[in-house]
Amino acid sequence: SAMKLSFWEDETYTATQSQKPVAELLVSTHSDVHPVLPLLVASFWGGLFGYDEMGLRSLSILLSGLNLLLTFLLARDLFDASTAILAAAILSISPLFIMFGHQARYYTMMMFGTLVLVLLLRYYLRTQRTIYLVLYAISAGLITYISYTACSVIIAANLWWLFSWIQT
Repeated sequence: SAMKLSFWEDETYTATQSQKPVAELLVSTHSDVHPVLPLLVASFWGGLFGYDEMGLRSLSILLSGLNLLLTFLLARDLFDASTAILAAAILSISPLFIMFGHQARYYTMMMFGTLVLVLLLRYYLRTQRTIYLVLYAISAGLITYISYTACSVIIAANLWWLFSWIQT
């Protein structure tokens, strides 16, 4: 359906803004209520693959596939392989995932960043390796520039860390 349906709603904004030169994009989105990182990524991606429906949506399609993989990896790490397969299968048939997973919006990018953040925290809690903590902090900063609602994800992740720390 990525090629069958024209851009709609916010996708037209993404397509229009991402075609601007970066300096102009930064100025034109200065008063926008959304962070600019998704538009900068779309601008770069569109420059490589085109600013049409398939060109811009291909990033979300790629990220959707990676989101299924990351969901599998997280569930496998937390539970087992059977649960991981079930988790990825449930995500793959989720109506919201199907409806928005291919759109040229920030949703799949935010999901990807969130899954990366949670996996990095999980790996840090399990191994206590500083590299995972550093990458966790970087990913927290990046998802904040994808969507300001990322703050709730970061708070939840830090509460998870706090409860894990109290238990030890």
